Amino acid sequence: MQRYFKEQLKKFGKTPFVIPFAIGISAAVYYLVVLYGSTFCLSGLLTPLVLIGICWYFDIKSAKKLLVIGVLASLVFTGVYAASFTDRYQHIQYEVGTSDDKNATLTEGALQPLYGDKTTVYEFSVTVHVKDNATMVKDVAVLIQSVRFPSSTSENFTMTRRSINVSNDITGEANVTYAYDTTLSTPMNMYVFWANVSGTWYICADYSSSQAMWLLGPMSKDTNAILGILLPISMFQTFASVFPLYALIVVMVWWTRRTRRMRKVQMEKWEEERAKGEAKKPKEDVKVSLQRKAMGLEDEGTFVCSECGADVPAAATVCPKCGEKFE
Repeated sequence: MQRYFKEQLKKFGKTPFVIPFAIGISAAVYYLVVLYGSTFCLSGLLTPLVLIGICWYFDIKSAKKLLVIGVLASLVFTGVYAASFTDRYQHIQYEVGTSDDKNATLTEGALQPLYGDKTTVYEFSVTVHVKDNATMVKDVAVLIQSVRFPSSTSENFTMTRRSINVSNDITGEANVTYAYDTTLSTPMNMYVFWANVSGTWYICADYSSSQAMWLLGPMSKDTNAILGILLPISMFQTFASVFPLYALIVVMVWWTRRTRRMRKVQMEKWEEERAKGEAKKPKEDVKVSLQRKAMGLEDEGTFVCSECGADVPAAATVCPKCGEKFE
């Protein structure tokens, strides 16, 4: 079975579907990274490594070809990112904002309705808790950020008091509701509330995580309008994070292989030069040198044989070349 699968993969590697297959698998991995990647360390490396690994397995090792595949894959990743977040923003859950102080000075930060269009009138409202008659409340506002590319725009809108619910007539403790009504032309928006209560600024936002997060909305009902906003953002995100990592890995692999080839060529060159040097050396010298090494006398002094003229180790009693005996 293992041999069968290897043969099938080898045959598949010769078809033109290898590159689409590699990009498709990597796109699926990237989708999972977009959904759950924020909870894993170094998750951004997963997609580039999968793409390179599949290409390498099918013997696609040319740096230029790998970079072209990376560009094509990044375009696919852009679509995956845009589609994923478009679906997310078309199905956001209604969140109610609150301040993070223990007394919950600001509560019930809300928006109605959550979805609409350019003609929809949206109501932003927040409740301020007043402890007593000495509590001063001022500068209650909603900050609305319109999501655009390349940069978002933010604007403050002063809210007006709509109602008051007194819980203690003697102390003046009460819950005061402030509101602001407006239409919005942008399809994607986020908002937070803030207020100055007795000289202290409070922010009413989404504190479900460790820090204050924007409350999402209002959102357009038109899916294409949301997608149009997210496509350039997605392209920037992909080519600013995924592709640079992928390209860096490709360049590192290319440089490593190139360095290894250069080292191999240099070693072969050195070996060739050494062989040429040995070939130029006189054969008699080589023979004598080998005999001296075999006798373990190559480091001792020498003298010339009177019969044949060969170099003879000082401690030798017989000429290694002609056999002449020495006294």
